[in-house]
Amino acid sequence: MIRPLAAALTLLVLLGGAGAQTPQLSLDGEAKWDFGKRAQGEKDERVFILRNPGDAPLIIEKIGVTCGCIRVEPVRGSIPAGGQLEFTAFLDTTRVKGKIAKEIYIKSDAPAKRRINIAVRGEI
Repeated sequence: MIRPLAAALTLLVLLGGAGAQTPQLSLDGEAKWDFGKRAQGEKDERVFILRNPGDAPLIIEKIGVTCGCIRVEPVRGSIPAGGQLEFTAFLDTTRVKGKIAKEIYIKSDAPAKRRINIAVRGEI
C-alpha cells in the first residue's frame, strides 16, 4: 500500500499538483502594426488587447519597444483570469526617416508563452 501511495505523491509533485492554475497570454488580432507611409512629424496610435484565457491571474512584467519613435501605455499590469488589458502604442515620426522595422514586446509570467512580439512596419 505504501508503494502505490508514494508513486501517486511523486507523480503529483512532478505534474505540479492536481488542479494547478496557470495564467495564459494571448493577443487579439495580428501581431503586426503596419502604419504604411507617413510624412516626417506625423503621429499615430493603435490600441492592442491582451487576454488571459487561463484560470489564474497573469502578470504583465513589461510592455517594451525597440525604437524611441514608439512609446506604450501602460508599460506593465495584471490581467485577471478570463480578463483583458488594453494598451496603446503611440508613434512619433519626428526624429526618424526611412523604412521602419521595429517591435513592441510583451513579457509576462505565463509559463507556456512568456513573450509576444508585435512587428511594427512602415516608411517615413
